[in-house]
Amino acid sequence: TIAPAIAALSWSNTSLTYNGAAQKPTATVTNLIGSDACTVTVSGEQTNAGSYTATASGLSNTNYTLPAAASENFTIAPAIAALSWSNTSLTYNGAAQKPTATVTNLIGSDACTVTVSGEQTNAGSYTATASGLSNTNYTLPATGLTQNFTISDRTATIAFKTGRTYQTFYAANETFLVPDGVTAYIVTGVNGKSVTVTKVSYIPAAEPVLLESTPGSTIAKDPSETIAGNLLRYAAKSVAADGNQYVLYSDEFVKASGNINGKVYLDLTGLPSPARTFVIRTENATSIEDVFSEEADGDAKWYDMQGRRINKPTKAGLYIKDGKKVVVNKK
Repeated sequence: TIAPAIAALSWSNTSLTYNGAAQKPTATVTNLIGSDACTVTVSGEQTNAGSYTATASGLSNTNYTLPAAASENFTIAPAIAALSWSNTSLTYNGAAQKPTATVTNLIGSDACTVTVSGEQTNAGSYTATASGLSNTNYTLPATGLTQNFTISDRTATIAFKTGRTYQTFYAANETFLVPDGVTAYIVTGVNGKSVTVTKVSYIPAAEPVLLESTPGSTIAKDPSETIAGNLLRYAAKSVAADGNQYVLYSDEFVKASGNINGKVYLDLTGLPSPARTFVIRTENATSIEDVFSEEADGDAKWYDMQGRRINKPTKAGLYIKDGKKVVVNKK
């Protein structure tokens, strides 16, 4: 007898990368004699990323036989995902938000979602991080895992009722920029038959405000602003009026009766001598220094805008009262 020579096997391609196809390492006979040729059949191919074992299962030359140890461990590494970021410019909506990362080098019909952490709720500039993949055949890259994103302030859309200069506003859950053409105030005090209001640069969530229609004005948000001393309240559920509560009516705060529900109101509880109605007096105004109603006339000296002395305004408009510009709202 002439026994086959025992083949000496050398293994290669034992560290592979996922490509969507079945893969396995390669075995070669290294002790071939003379011009002999012999190929090795290898079984155990795999497709998905992981660690496996391949086996040499046959030789093409009967003058050689497989050795007793004819297997080899091999790995298929996950493919490195290429990430693309979107939705990096968001607008405040009261919910937690973050940008979206997408894998752009998926193979065939593969699907893979990216887990992104770093969601934020409030307006500002932030950084999100890609922290995981849903498909184990892919792995996150070493770089490009973070993305800057912004959440912009949401601008309130506010429509004034016809003929109104002032109206109240309340947003339970959202912080708004003051829109163009509107000025926002809180009520900070009362003096005689006037309420004193102080301008604020934005409308915080759950903070009732008084809005004035002033076309052409623009107010930017200043998140560092402290809003305190506001006498305005919001009746989320029914509030019984006891003579110290006032609701806005035709640009004046009028004493309320009965129950207040779902409205912004002025609460003067604990303040002396509440009047029946209050007109609105703004601080640091640039063009209008007072808003007047007939009830508070007194002995004032009145002039129209042509400089003519009059006894008393008879119609709505802009006048001079005691040297100050005044808007008169006639009912």
